Amino acid sequence: MNRSSVPLLIVESQATRRLLLRRLAEAAGFEVQIASGTDFAEFGATFLPEAVLLDPDSYRLLESSSHPPSWWSTVHKVLSAPASGSSSLPTLGPSPDAASLREALGGAPDDGEVPPAPQGVPTGGFLTRDPRCKALLEDVRRLANSPISVLITGESGTGKELVARALHLGGPRRRAPFVAINCSAIAGELLESEFFGHERGAFTDAHRRHAGCFERAGEGTLFLDEIGDLPLELQPKLLRVLESRRFTRVGGEREVEVRARVIAATHRDLPRRIEEKVFRPDLYHRLAVATLRIPPLRERPLDLHWLSSIYLRRFADELEQPPRRISAASWKRFLSHDWPGNVRELENFLHRSLLVRDQDPLDLDPRSADDETAPRWIQELRTHIEGEIRSGRPAAELREEARRAVETLFDPQGASDNRPVDEGDEKA
Repeated sequence: MNRSSVPLLIVESQATRRLLLRRLAEAAGFEVQIASGTDFAEFGATFLPEAVLLDPDSYRLLESSSHPPSWWSTVHKVLSAPASGSSSLPTLGPSPDAASLREALGGAPDDGEVPPAPQGVPTGGFLTRDPRCKALLEDVRRLANSPISVLITGESGTGKELVARALHLGGPRRRAPFVAINCSAIAGELLESEFFGHERGAFTDAHRRHAGCFERAGEGTLFLDEIGDLPLELQPKLLRVLESRRFTRVGGEREVEVRARVIAATHRDLPRRIEEKVFRPDLYHRLAVATLRIPPLRERPLDLHWLSSIYLRRFADELEQPPRRISAASWKRFLSHDWPGNVRELENFLHRSLLVRDQDPLDLDPRSADDETAPRWIQELRTHIEGEIRSGRPAAELREEARRAVETLFDPQGASDNRPVDEGDEKA
């Protein structure tokens, strides 16, 4: 198994042994950082280990600490270095070599590999190593077989629809439809028809009967995304349907039974929306029989590192490139970035980076890629690239075109402001 991307922290008080273990770990293919028995708590700001090789004294210090370092709860494998003294940890052995180290730490999965979910825990494509998100998936497992309404909260891009799909796939409705509707993407006057459908002739353009999302979901799951943006005037109608489990198509008279389970999601603070009188408290309580909150990516450093590796490997395969990695300096920037777009932002940023950069390791700064602060020419180029990706252009052709476009945009003499000259900037 290739161990080349698993970060390993070696904590050893004796300098000679520390350097020996480092050489062995590097020969075994690990990404290595070393620390003495006094400075190991400082790691985590720029390096997030998934495996740790400890001397026994450091292990006892960690176990007895009331404030362990931030990385301690996310380490996958802990091993004791060969030393005198007792330890409850698995031990490397008195005469370690690279092969024995690789075998001893072989339980840690590769950075870019997706481990199988624990048996009985649906994921719906929601990938995580974060302890809180793993607990969330356990809640998903418990709720999947229940018909109760669930409200999923979290910032944009955290994966709320993936969690909704996990609820659907983990229960008895998995073979029935999963119907998703974005309440913020449809004009208010059309939402009622999208929810409940309409009869032919109900309004000017109603040339035939239309089945709404409640009807299309059948005995499956209806996912109401961005429910916090639902217009106030439609909220009592939705509440009535959730309470009575019946609705009437627009322009119709016959009641239709609701058989689907309803799951809602929002990035809004609904209690605050209730205080602002733009969201009904009775609808909130009807939707939030159970609630699931997805933490933002900036609170999940282990997921940030792991998902980055997964996306780099996946996109390199798509673009027919050799695998590449992120530099240590870039990783420090990644950890200090807020990631307002969360996993969606990370995915798009890494995809674009592989298209236009040849470096290995990659020197990246996610702060320079914010759409709101990027110059207009970068935004236009980005929009073009993303459109071409969706159209299925050959990867090699698109990558070369993007590189040429970037090169020709810059002043060939290396202007001090490092940007292209807009026509409006030229002097008459």
